[in-house]
Amino acid sequence: IMIDIDKMIVEISKEYLPGWNNCTNLVGRAESCFEDEKAAVYLEDAFKWFKDRFLEGAELEGTEEKFDVIIMDALDPQGLTEFVANLYTDPYFYESLYRGLNDNGMLIAQLGAARGLNDPPEDHSVDRFRLKYIEGLAKAGFKATREYAEGGCGFGNPWLFTASFKQREDEFNWFANDAEIDYKIRTRLTPTIDGNTPLNYFDSSSMKKYKYPPKSSALVHCRREPLPKGCEAIEDSRASDKVSILPAYYESLESFVDKGVLPGWYKDLFASYSGDHLRPDGDEFAYNPDGDRRVHFD
Repeated sequence: IMIDIDKMIVEISKEYLPGWNNCTNLVGRAESCFEDEKAAVYLEDAFKWFKDRFLEGAELEGTEEKFDVIIMDALDPQGLTEFVANLYTDPYFYESLYRGLNDNGMLIAQLGAARGLNDPPEDHSVDRFRLKYIEGLAKAGFKATREYAEGGCGFGNPWLFTASFKQREDEFNWFANDAEIDYKIRTRLTPTIDGNTPLNYFDSSSMKKYKYPPKSSALVHCRREPLPKGCEAIEDSRASDKVSILPAYYESLESFVDKGVLPGWYKDLFASYSGDHLRPDGDEFAYNPDGDRRVHFD
C-alpha cells in the first residue's frame, strides 16, 4: 500500500520517472509497480487515513489489515509551520501508527537532516519536533527505537532515520549477522528474472552502517540538561573520536549482553563503531507480496 496526498506528484512520477517504479525484472510482477495487482495506491491524507482506520472506535476501524512494516516519509520535522507542529505533537496519530502494526511490527521514518557536531540540544533547536516524535512513539507504546544516518541521499547533509519496534525483542534483529541478512534477502524477497538481487543499494555490508547512530547524535544528545543517563563518560569535544552511539539507546543493547543474547564484544563494537553510509532507497517494491505487509506514505 502507498498513501500520498498529492495526486499530481504521483502522476508526474509515473510518467517522467519510470525507472523509480519499474517492476519488469521482478518475477510475476507488472511492468509498472503502480499497476501491479498486489499494489494499492490511496491518494489522500495519510494521517487521516491511519486515524480513521486504526484508532479505537474510529469510523473505519477493523476495515484494514494491520501492517508488518510502515515507512513514513512525511514533512521534515525541522519545518517551522503549524502543520508540522500539529503532525509531530499529535498523540492520536502516534496511537494509530502503533495500533496499525502487527504485534511484531516496525515503523521506519525519515526525520530530516542529521545533527551536526556543533548543534545545540534538540529541545532548544529547530530539531525539537524530531525529539517530540521519538518521545511520542514511546508514549504510544513502542518499546525501542534505533537511529541511523544515510549519507548518500543527495541532500548535501546526511539524512536521519529511525526504526521503532513494538516489541523490544524484535530490536535484536537489527543486529543480525551478515549471513542472516543475506539469507533473508535471498529467501524473502521477490525473485528476479535476471537472478540478481532486487535491491540496488542494500545488502549485509550496507546494513553494518545502519546498526549504530552517528557520532553527532551522541554529542548533541549529551548536551541536554539535566545530563541524560549514560552521558557522564562522554567527552563533549569537537576533536573527540570516541563516541558514535546515542547513550539513550545503549541500555537496551547492554541488557541483551547481560542476558546472554549477545556476546560481550558487542559492547565494545557498539561504543567504537564509525563509518560512512550507503543508500537504502529504491527497495520499496522488492518485498515478496506473500511475505511482510508494508505501507509507504509521503
